[in-house]
Amino acid sequence: MSLRFRILVIIGTALLLMYVLFTVYSIQQDRIAMVDAEKERCQVLCQAVQSEIKNRFYSDFSGEPPGIDSIYGSSGRFFLEYLQSNYGSEYSLYDITVDGDELLFSTTRPDVFPRPEIDQKKLLDGETVCSYLEEGAFSFLYIPLQDRNQSVIGYLEIISDRSEMVSGFVTKQVSMAALLAISLLMTGTLIMLLIQAAIVSPLNNIKNFLRRVSDLDLHTRLPVKGSDEVSEMALYLNHTVDVIRDNTDQLTRSHEQTMAILDKINALVYAVDMQTFELLFINKYGRDIYGDVAGKTCWKVLQKGQEGPCSFCYMEKSDEYKNTRNKNMICEFRSTYNQRYYEYRKTVITWLDGREVMLAIGSDITERKEKEEQLKFLSLHDSLTGLYNKTYIDSELRRLEGGREYPVAIMVGDLDNLKKINDTYGHHIGDQMIIDTAEVMRKAIRKSDILARVGGDEFVAVMPRTDREAAQGVLWRIYSELSKHNKGSSVAPISISFGLAVCDEPEKALDDTFIEADHYMYRQKNERQ
Repeated sequence: MSLRFRILVIIGTALLLMYVLFTVYSIQQDRIAMVDAEKERCQVLCQAVQSEIKNRFYSDFSGEPPGIDSIYGSSGRFFLEYLQSNYGSEYSLYDITVDGDELLFSTTRPDVFPRPEIDQKKLLDGETVCSYLEEGAFSFLYIPLQDRNQSVIGYLEIISDRSEMVSGFVTKQVSMAALLAISLLMTGTLIMLLIQAAIVSPLNNIKNFLRRVSDLDLHTRLPVKGSDEVSEMALYLNHTVDVIRDNTDQLTRSHEQTMAILDKINALVYAVDMQTFELLFINKYGRDIYGDVAGKTCWKVLQKGQEGPCSFCYMEKSDEYKNTRNKNMICEFRSTYNQRYYEYRKTVITWLDGREVMLAIGSDITERKEKEEQLKFLSLHDSLTGLYNKTYIDSELRRLEGGREYPVAIMVGDLDNLKKINDTYGHHIGDQMIIDTAEVMRKAIRKSDILARVGGDEFVAVMPRTDREAAQGVLWRIYSELSKHNKGSSVAPISISFGLAVCDEPEKALDDTFIEADHYMYRQKNERQ
């Protein structure tokens, strides 16, 4: 609001207030003046009537003065004509008789005339009383009549109709009130128009401007007219939108460049809304695998057969989420979509619209995982037979020792004459014999038993929850399977020396049981030789 406008509103309001006060004051003063003029007229009238009574009835008499009936009855018409001709109003004349302390009003007085509240004591004391009754617009004049002893014997009640005077006064009041209402209406309309032009219209422009800005119309402008405060605000808002537009354009270009770079990365890159799991972005590498899935729920399109987020997803784990901003979280998992292994690096960032977003970069590590699995397998298995090796057996003995799977039976077997077979038939025949031995023993043992090749010609079977009788049963099944194999073999038959030991007590070391079984095996081998 400009200074000029503020001054104009203040001056207009002050003038209007002064005019209202002046009008109210004028009406009040006119009323007071009317009442005062009426009282003064009554006084003049009173003096004129008293003088006329004295001149007409009390001059040149030697006896008693005439009574009130004589004055009123014989000359009432004269007084009325006198009053009307000299003072120009409608008058009525009535008598009032004094009877002791009581005033007796004329019985001929019509009820149409109201009776004013007057001080009767003043009448009894002989005072002239004048009263003006605004209601009905009547003036009442009470003139005392006295005898020779100056005693009041009665009163003349003169009633004058002042309706014409009051009607004029009311007409003036109505005119002034109408003029006041018109002035108020015009002034209020003018002020509203000024407010509309100076405040409401600019505010509507600003409201529409902000609505367009909220709809991302950053090329909109506010009109700038003049140099008042509203115009200054428009300049500031226009400048602010320019800055926002420039920053937005720069951010958009930066975002597009970033997306172009991410499209060239030979890894899966995607961004997910942390509240809705909506895929906000997926790069070309991912689109080549999953298609254009942006806008869809990540776990519905990046995985298969799921009814909720992935079990390894940390977005629902608030404690982990709070610690992920500006940090990388690394996890590996196998995709149910294509059965390949991925290593993900995830971090929390703020998206363009201010949302909390998880940015994930996934590298395909399937070949590495397969090599790791292969190395892990080789580290725990015999490469020739596929059975477990000594490293695995040692770890299992440590796991079982002191546990709840006692009794534990350990069986040690050693091929007989393997060196002779290698020398006679060649190492390939000896290797095949080792493979066949492993297959024979694998068929005979149970699924819960652990079978390993721990040396060139030595095998070990660890059997948890197995007493000696059950272990003997496994041994006899091995001999049975071995017999079947030898019957169909065209090369030298397989011969194995076995040693069996059982550990019934957790307090006993399983290594000692292993040594004991090994001892029984060598004793059987020596007996055979």
